[in-house]
Amino acid sequence: MFEEEIAFFKVEEVNNQREALNYLSERLENTNITKSTFKDAIIKREECFPTGLQLENYGVAIPHADSIHVNKSQIAMMTLKEPIFFKEMSDASLDVPVNLIFMLALKDSKSQLSTLRALMRLLQNEKIIKSILDLEKKEESVEKLKELLKNYLII
Repeated sequence: MFEEEIAFFKVEEVNNQREALNYLSERLENTNITKSTFKDAIIKREECFPTGLQLENYGVAIPHADSIHVNKSQIAMMTLKEPIFFKEMSDASLDVPVNLIFMLALKDSKSQLSTLRALMRLLQNEKIIKSILDLEKKEESVEKLKELLKNYLII
């Protein structure tokens, strides 16, 4: 449920939320993980139900869309060299500077809540978030990330 071709580290060419959503959703579609409707669905959902989370020292976003737009369950991940702003999940009037994005493409809508809960447990660990943000684009980085996601029962 987590593949190397949808993990992106220290991305520089993304300058705002829309570009980040496009970047990740296009890569999910190009690998046939999602349907062509996924990108529009995720953008519309983010407008209505923002996913930015301000944690202790980090901002994270967890965009996702309904399972009808997904061919195969996967989690795409992106770290950003410079933060971009997402609207805060609990108060859309607030902007959250985000350096870490987990985009969920889940085929089984019932698994979405359990995956989100498991991901939230991981995100509560500041040491782990820092270690993810420090990863460089290398094969061992993907393996380390997979290990973390498995340990937290996300994948």
